[in-house]
Amino acid sequence: MTIDAEILHKDDVSDVESGIKDISKVIGDRPVSVQVTSNDVQEMLKEAEEFRSWAKNIVVNIPIVNRDGDSCLGVIGKLKSKNMDVSVSGVTSFNQIVMAAKAGGTYLNIFSGHISGDGNDVYKLIERSVAYCERWNTGKVLVESLQGTIDIQSAIIVGTHVVSVPTNLLHKMLGRKHYGDSLHESLNSPNEARNEMRDVTKQIDDLFPDGK
Repeated sequence: MTIDAEILHKDDVSDVESGIKDISKVIGDRPVSVQVTSNDVQEMLKEAEEFRSWAKNIVVNIPIVNRDGDSCLGVIGKLKSKNMDVSVSGVTSFNQIVMAAKAGGTYLNIFSGHISGDGNDVYKLIERSVAYCERWNTGKVLVESLQGTIDIQSAIIVGTHVVSVPTNLLHKMLGRKHYGDSLHESLNSPNEARNEMRDVTKQIDDLFPDGK
């Protein structure tokens, strides 16, 4: 699960630390990716240290480049040297996969929507990235910004290690009916997502008691 201060504020959660701690408890041992908000690399390091102190299952989300186009590989490397798990977001090429993995990224997040929107074959990129990571035993490929259940299926088929599934698509995968006109089509607030995650987490635990 990925969360950030902006999402919490939209749900009138003013205490970001408390909100993320609450979500982390609901998720249990599963990773919660918390995105840094700063564009400055030094501030990113400070934010990461703070986030990681809130819960053991927090993974710090760092962009491959900041909004100015500057590399954040140095930040990723420093956090890795402190034994922090890092989720590297905004990856759109194989070269970035390689560099993010070598810098110490735990999760390498391929931004599917942007790649497909540019007319490129995102599934070939996923396939090659998975092969690279498994060959060198470095990092896990995560795919985000998927638009439909067929995209999720395709990402899984080519070997994606982790798929980021929006809640509305998760309902479709679970076979829930009448999602089209209901509030379940899109859960935009952490409070709604938290309640749904409790239900879904229990279902997953029942299906996969060993966590596999």
